[in-house]
Amino acid sequence: MAVEATTTLNTTPFVLRGLPEALERSDATLLTDAGRTEDLVQYTVLGKVAATGKYVPLTSVTATDGSSMPAAIYLGSDIAAADISAGDVTGLHILEGDALCDEGKLVLENSLTLATTWASSDATTVYDTMTIRDLFKRIGIRFNDVDYIERA
Repeated sequence: MAVEATTTLNTTPFVLRGLPEALERSDATLLTDAGRTEDLVQYTVLGKVAATGKYVPLTSVTATDGSSMPAAIYLGSDIAAADISAGDVTGLHILEGDALCDEGKLVLENSLTLATTWASSDATTVYDTMTIRDLFKRIGIRFNDVDYIERA
């Protein structure tokens, strides 16, 4: 009996359309997380800790250190949880803005979605009713053709 192996290849790129000034960089730092048990996978949404400028996976919309707002998307290869718990990871390749991306490949941790409402700890903050998708739009990252058309 013959066994046939099949592979479905998705050749659609994550960045569907990047503006010439797309904000990609390869010098960001991922903050140590001694309790992390899962690898950081490609296209994970990152928040940025205000005090250090270091990135962390976006896992909460209620954090008060600045990391509750989407700031970038990780574009590099998967990083083992052991490496993240051992110390800061440098040379992170990230996208910070000005691009149209494939929503289907985006990775949000801790059951968050693009429709999750951001929770401000300050009742006067203008972001109180914004979703994660809305916050991405503020930094120039949009998802799929529907969002791109909506921009016009």
